Amino acid sequence: LLSNNCKKAKGLVCSSGHHTVCLKSDGTVVAVGDNRYGQCNVKEWTDIVAISVSEKHTVGLKSDGKVVATKFTGNYYDGQCDVLKWKDIIAVSAGSNCTAGLKADGTVIYVGKEDKTQRNIYKLKLFEDFENLEEERKMKTEEKKLQTFFFFFVKKGI
Repeated sequence: LLSNNCKKAKGLVCSSGHHTVCLKSDGTVVAVGDNRYGQCNVKEWTDIVAISVSEKHTVGLKSDGKVVATKFTGNYYDGQCDVLKWKDIIAVSAGSNCTAGLKADGTVIYVGKEDKTQRNIYKLKLFEDFENLEEERKMKTEEKKLQTFFFFFVKKGI
């Protein structure tokens, strides 16, 4: 079933271990697998340029900088799908009970459950000017490291 649904995907494939989501080249999304929290309900998504998944939800980044998330069904909801008001986003990452977004101005936004290790995420500013990001990377080694590990720490809850 997975290979049939994702065969035409020429974009990105993400897997949580319980479900797999494919971003197709036309900006639509296909999901298969465990759907107990509604994490596979992406059939209506269009104009998507990036995706990220966790065990309980799926998020998509639209070409206009807005973000969509699957509607969470079931227990254990921590607000991780509350992204409809987000704009000017250039990257997204779905964590177990959270979603993080990187804005075009370099700031990080976050919804969902915060544990003590993630409380300072709002203080992060990964770069000053997206247009000159490559130059900033050369000049600011520490910020470069943060950007490189942005997705890692959200996924792992570090």
